[in-house]
Amino acid sequence: MGRGGVRGLWWVVFLSLLAMVVWVSRWPQRLFYPVYYRTEIKRAAAAYGVDPYLIMAIIKVESNFRCWVVSRKGARGLMQVMPATADWIAGEGGPLGGSGALDDPASNIAIGTWYLAYLLERYKGKNAPAIAAYNAGEARVDQWLADRLWDGRVETAHQIPYGETRGYIRRVTVAHARYRQLYPPEGSP
Repeated sequence: MGRGGVRGLWWVVFLSLLAMVVWVSRWPQRLFYPVYYRTEIKRAAAAYGVDPYLIMAIIKVESNFRCWVVSRKGARGLMQVMPATADWIAGEGGPLGGSGALDDPASNIAIGTWYLAYLLERYKGKNAPAIAAYNAGEARVDQWLADRLWDGRVETAHQIPYGETRGYIRRVTVAHARYRQLYPPEGSP
């Protein structure tokens, strides 16, 4: 093999090793699962006792961290909170500002996290029904559970009558696991 062949072989080995490092490292995956507003998420998680990774997953699925998003139905901001829900939360002693605060990222995260904490408490700490209710509403989830159409577990989410909610639970659950994997708690290896 000539000098050019050896040099070419080294480049192939180098690029192969570089590709392996990129493949197994976290940073490329973090491009698909970004985190913005970390301080606001940590603050809301601590204030309302909600897993910050679950908050990140909801934000990822709801708005992909775009604070200006408004849904066809009128849900607004990072956590896609309906104005009527925000007003109800303010009336229940939740974060102040109601629907007028939904365009502010910190307020939106606080309002959405308060509501998520409320749903988690309502469904006795079970993520799947709380996530389903965040998407489809409490009344529908209560009805599915009462009619035994769904038993409230992620593994049986395929039984949910609404395709949108089935997909929503799956997407949030996957994002939740990814955020836990990609962003270990501070102070851990």
